[in-house]
Amino acid sequence: NPLDAALTLKELFTRLKNPKDFPHEIGFFLGYPFEDVIAFEKNRGQNCKYCGCWKSYSDPLQAEIYCAQYKWCSQICKQLFDEGLSVSQIIKKYKETIGNAA
Repeated sequence: NPLDAALTLKELFTRLKNPKDFPHEIGFFLGYPFEDVIAFEKNRGQNCKYCGCWKSYSDPLQAEIYCAQYKWCSQICKQLFDEGLSVSQIIKKYKETIGNAA
């Protein structure tokens, strides 16, 4: 339901404004594994099995692979941005690359 999504995002943005109570469930919006977001809250950020882009509690090997992919993607996007491409141009270039690879 679009209304539910809008209300959820509104609540998230409100909570992001409070530096004392950071909403760690933002990991759901960022695509982190459900188990890791829940375990992070439960363990208060301690005792993770792997620490990269996020703290992994469930599958450290997969988290390490994803973090390497995120790093590679970030480097490529930064390079293209530094070359003067806009975010929309970078997205278009990415889609073209994926389409050509398929």
